[in-house]
Amino acid sequence: SRDNYYYGAYTLPAGVANTVAMDAQLSLAPIPTTGELHIALQWTDPQAFAAIVTDMNGRQCHTFSEPACTEYTGNINLSNLPSGNYVLSIIGEQGASVSRMIVIKH
Repeated sequence: SRDNYYYGAYTLPAGVANTVAMDAQLSLAPIPTTGELHIALQWTDPQAFAAIVTDMNGRQCHTFSEPACTEYTGNINLSNLPSGNYVLSIIGEQGASVSRMIVIKH
């Protein structure tokens, strides 16, 4: 058997080069959680954001959004979700995003 690999130079699409680099700090506690998850988010530029919790199959399980801010602290109740692994993605209105793994154990 023989494998051939081809390498080439790729250019970024016009919109990708203009995305905002996010200087963010995201803290989640406790991990693993039994249902109540504490979120602390800070970023340099104020922006509204949406938070999406997805399971490992990519299904959205929980969403919420907040108005423009540089700091956000809050709790979300995930006790209605079954035990397992999830991903919390936070997407800012300026294109910034950050994701973290969440483990829920009941």
